[in-house]
Amino acid sequence: MKFIILALVVGLRVSRAQVRDPPSLTPEITFLGEISLQNVAGGAQDENATLPNPFDDSDYFPIDEIEPGLGDLDGALDENQNTDMPPPINTFDGIPSGGGLTTIPPDTVGDVGPNHYVQMVNVAFAVFNKTTGATLLQPMPIRDLFSDDPNGCGRTIGDPIVLYDQFADRWILTVLSGRRDGPGPSFSCIAVSTTSDPTGSYFRYKVRAQADPNDGRRTVLPDYPKYAVWGDTSYILTTRDFGTTYFGTSVYVFEKSAMINGQGSVPAKQFVLNQAVYSFLIGDDLHMLAADVDGPSAPSSNVVPIFSSQDDDLGPNPPGKVDAINVWDLTIDWNNLDNTVLEYAVQLQVPEFSSYIPQDGEDRRDNIELPGGQKVHAQGRFLLYRLAYREFGGYASMLTTRGVVRQENTSPFGVRWFEIRRNSDTGDYEVFQASTYSPNDGINRWMGSIAQDRVGNIAMGYSVARAGADPVYPGIRYAGRLVSDPLNQMTLGEATLIEGTGTQDGSNRWGDYSSMNIDPTDDCTFYYTNQYYTARQNGNVNNGLNWRTRIGYFSLPGCEPTITPQPTPSPTPEPTPEPSPEPTPEPTP
Repeated sequence: MKFIILALVVGLRVSRAQVRDPPSLTPEITFLGEISLQNVAGGAQDENATLPNPFDDSDYFPIDEIEPGLGDLDGALDENQNTDMPPPINTFDGIPSGGGLTTIPPDTVGDVGPNHYVQMVNVAFAVFNKTTGATLLQPMPIRDLFSDDPNGCGRTIGDPIVLYDQFADRWILTVLSGRRDGPGPSFSCIAVSTTSDPTGSYFRYKVRAQADPNDGRRTVLPDYPKYAVWGDTSYILTTRDFGTTYFGTSVYVFEKSAMINGQGSVPAKQFVLNQAVYSFLIGDDLHMLAADVDGPSAPSSNVVPIFSSQDDDLGPNPPGKVDAINVWDLTIDWNNLDNTVLEYAVQLQVPEFSSYIPQDGEDRRDNIELPGGQKVHAQGRFLLYRLAYREFGGYASMLTTRGVVRQENTSPFGVRWFEIRRNSDTGDYEVFQASTYSPNDGINRWMGSIAQDRVGNIAMGYSVARAGADPVYPGIRYAGRLVSDPLNQMTLGEATLIEGTGTQDGSNRWGDYSSMNIDPTDDCTFYYTNQYYTARQNGNVNNGLNWRTRIGYFSLPGCEPTITPQPTPSPTPEPTPEPSPEPTPEPTP
């Protein structure tokens, strides 16, 4: 990596020729068989279910010394306060905390299919009618999907992702399992529905993380896993890998046909990127996102874009580092796995931004102050789920977000969004749009997720809050723009998915991510889910850790949906098997 650092010292941008390809290995994948949700007992998760970070990384990721006082305004600030954003067509409550399902943060995520909306939080999942919001499957502990693997995927510790695969008409439910510390293995756990019915049965797989190179008693922890669907061929997984003293990132690619058909052997490949070698090219916080395809057409290329981002104020931080998105190309060839390679493509410099507020004596990630005084993580250190990919004539468009401050060294936070385009003929990348949505009203906007409909209209959702004499309690809003609007602006302004009436106190963790998705039936309707707060029943606005989640949907002008709900299939009951004793859960550390 010395050659990359030297290039930055003299102010040069990193090029493909300077970065060697990462090593690869074949991941150990175990087929766990098929399970029917009708035969799963369900029940509460461990009551002590709070999921702390696997390690305290506040000292690991250093920051530059910054002069006191206010710094520069964001380099691409959008203060649009228009009120032309369409209101929701409908909203409904998702999984709430409580009932043994409480975790902090909730890691709220979801996706929409032809008939259903499936939502996951850190320890549970549920299925809803996507139009009415009626609950079709009550919240169920994720561990119950893997109850017959008590020492493997039965030890779920959170970070779920759910995807609807529109190319195969299947659902993918995933979760992280393993140990936060101490000896033993950790796993990425994957359940793929056997039909289009998410309340039916699933094929299950567990992917063992690679060995900790500095501790033979354990694997690394594949933290913060993010999944993506790449057309007809592949599922992609990216993880942040933490060992005893090892830090890095992994990129996995799985052959989709094997998984959706429940085959015992799954062709796959894993690329291992050591932070000591690749530094900030894999993200300031070791996080990379793979492109997740929207729309009915499979991508025209077998090259999957994978992004990371870097802030010139965050470490590792050699002289000459710039605010940028780093692009990697994952070329997939299932006919010859030797030709499946991950290569560094290009560094794209973006308008200046700053993603944290320097603080003394506090966790420097606690950049959002809620009403009542509780400060929470802004998750401003990396790109946020998803990297939404869509092809148009002659180019592919990719959208993602990151949390930033509207002015260096001070709040409030805004949502920086990016549109990166790839030329379909040359494969070259460019920053087409980049802007920070932050109206000058003192409201923090953070934890964003973004997507676009089939005509190119864009919408992004996010959390909102403002402390002080005129509080805005933690709620959910969304903003948007039309394809014909001036670049770099959320021209429609924002609308409210739901207003908060209470606030969090007792933890500095918030969200970790949210999810904006497109209805595959009309390719127009946006679905968004995130967390919010209500007041206690006695009117006390301080509501502890009793978060709620909300799901809502809307559409934008020029892509008017024609929603014709299909009948929701009724699950076919299967014989109830003889009950087997459940293992005694180990206490959460």
